[in-house]
Amino acid sequence: MKQTKTIKIFIFLLFLIISVKPINSGETDIINKEFKKQYLNEQLIKSLNYYPLGFPLKNNDYLYISSYYGKRYHPIFKKRKFHYGVDIVGFYRAPIIATASGIVTTAKYMDGYGKIVIIKHRFGYETRYAHLRTIFVKKDQNIKKGDTLGIMGNTGRSAGIHLHYEIREMGYPLNPLDFFKIPNVYLFAKKK
Repeated sequence: MKQTKTIKIFIFLLFLIISVKPINSGETDIINKEFKKQYLNEQLIKSLNYYPLGFPLKNNDYLYISSYYGKRYHPIFKKRKFHYGVDIVGFYRAPIIATASGIVTTAKYMDGYGKIVIIKHRFGYETRYAHLRTIFVKKDQNIKKGDTLGIMGNTGRSAGIHLHYEIREMGYPLNPLDFFKIPNVYLFAKKK
């Protein structure tokens, strides 16, 4: 629940910054307050780019979530196992996009995951994009939110074409669904 508390604090701060209105105590005060408000708003939006908020596929490129975070019946092992991410079924060769800015720590074939990209973000977050058909990035590459990492495939221990997507904080797996809902809250913040 730590990630939910952190996200709620950032949303509250964003709301507070955007809703602050300057007091008419003089033209200079208004200009200074507007400048501070705009500066803080820009800094907050920049820092939000390092949180894994949003969906790793474009709206038209996915069909549904086939497997959720938590205990589930594993389709290959045929027994109940904990699932540390979500499986998103989409179109073959759909582009996979980064949900946050960071540095690629892994871009290779990994047992079970198949072709995988792991990105380390600020604030202790890490995202994993697995079962890719093709990887477009390299280890130690800087990534910006929205960059294309590869294309959807079916490599590794996989029962069909999908993206396995994980979010971890300080090494602990988190439920990605908690991060899919957040962007709608801060859409009113103007990006330049």
